[in-house]
Amino acid sequence: MAGPVDRRRLLAMAHMAAAQLGLDEEERRWVQQAVVGKASCAQMSAEELQRLIQHYQRMGTGVWQTAPRSRSPLLRKIAAQCLSAGYPFPQYALGIARQMLGIPVDRLEWVPEPTLRKIVAALTYWQKRKRQEEVL
Repeated sequence: MAGPVDRRRLLAMAHMAAAQLGLDEEERRWVQQAVVGKASCAQMSAEELQRLIQHYQRMGTGVWQTAPRSRSPLLRKIAAQCLSAGYPFPQYALGIARQMLGIPVDRLEWVPEPTLRKIVAALTYWQKRKRQEEVL
């Protein structure tokens, strides 16, 4: 069974997925009741939250469950890239994540791993472009 940290992450993912699909509170609760049998995410177990997120994935959301592993290396890489470029961390990275996901994200730790990798790629691309401009 998932621990409290995993459950909080699943709660955040479920709400992000519903927001991406443009569901208002009434629609979200209706979907939750239909899929899991509970109208409130707070009443759901980790397994029920995973089922709900899988349902949202089938509906076309961009929120993905990943294997539990540390995101620390990616977060450290993003922090180093932001700081070397002179951008404030984590605000700049959160701005990129919000633009990529199309929804408000409060914490970088809640961003799906594939999106974190895209942020690293975008910052790497920016660094290469900046170096080329300096040469010219």
